Amino acid sequence: MKGDFSRSTFRPDRPYSGVRMQQGRVPLDADWNEQVDITSYISRRAIADIIGGCCIPESAPNSFRVSVAGNGLRVEGGRAWVRGTLAERADAQALPLPQGGGRHVVYLEVFDRHVTAIEDPDIREVALGGPDTATRTATVCRARTARLDGNVGCADLRDFVPPGQTTGRLTASTGAQPADTPCVVPAAAGYARLENQLYRIEIQRSGGVGGGSPATFKWSRDNGSIAAEWLELDGNEIVIADQGRDDVLGFQENRWLELSHDELDLAGETGIVVEVIARRTASDGRYRLEFDAHGQVVPDPATLGHPKVRRWDHDAGTEAATGAIPIAAANTAIAI
Repeated sequence: MKGDFSRSTFRPDRPYSGVRMQQGRVPLDADWNEQVDITSYISRRAIADIIGGCCIPESAPNSFRVSVAGNGLRVEGGRAWVRGTLAERADAQALPLPQGGGRHVVYLEVFDRHVTAIEDPDIREVALGGPDTATRTATVCRARTARLDGNVGCADLRDFVPPGQTTGRLTASTGAQPADTPCVVPAAAGYARLENQLYRIEIQRSGGVGGGSPATFKWSRDNGSIAAEWLELDGNEIVIADQGRDDVLGFQENRWLELSHDELDLAGETGIVVEVIARRTASDGRYRLEFDAHGQVVPDPATLGHPKVRRWDHDAGTEAATGAIPIAAANTAIAI
């Protein structure tokens, strides 16, 4: 989740049942969020152990029933418990018939989506003038189709893994300490910055390692949480609603912006990444970011659902054409 979090402390292998607040201590977002994660984990494990991995309630027997409708498929709305998570959808879903021969499966994809005030403005606290406060998680459920290879039966689908999953791994480490100088803070001194930083690394383009079209990635020092509502596209300028809290936690020149919206977020896909050339506040009080798309096509935000811009901090080694860093070789350190 790309929120402004200090860190994520929940670990399912540690049998904690709750978080206890103490008097006179500093309250932290990490403690609050760990309690939410503990409660959710215990609840979902309990429901899965009691009713099994998947259950359609007796009160809604036609939930997610699949039928042929015209030249496609119709998946009814309804309610189901999927590995302890309540999957609920009010409307029916239309799917195209799978292309090509062979056997296919219709499955229900269920996941938690992070929702901020950009996606749901009602989250803002209007009584205090509309500040951005807490965020939400929402359970998304939707039907998908996938081709089945080989002689796969219904029993084999209990451990079905959707296509496109990866087993790639990332190892992060700090670099070597520089030579002693009067300005170097010793490693034993602890954290020495004003802002806590939670690094986030995301794959921007899928692919192999090295070669003509390698996978690329982008990274952020602030968990990708620096984002703003995208109001308008005016030539080579993007008009946004908020310039950020300050120069550190805002939008800057020579940084990269990802242009995203609801459809991409729900599909788990990335938006195009453009380079910020300059920034200014216009006479109407709105904030404008001049950008270079390096040949990429920038969509009209008026045609998108909850369009947004998100800042990323990568620089050295970035491909201008994609706005991301290529993964050149396996088991090779990449400095960020």
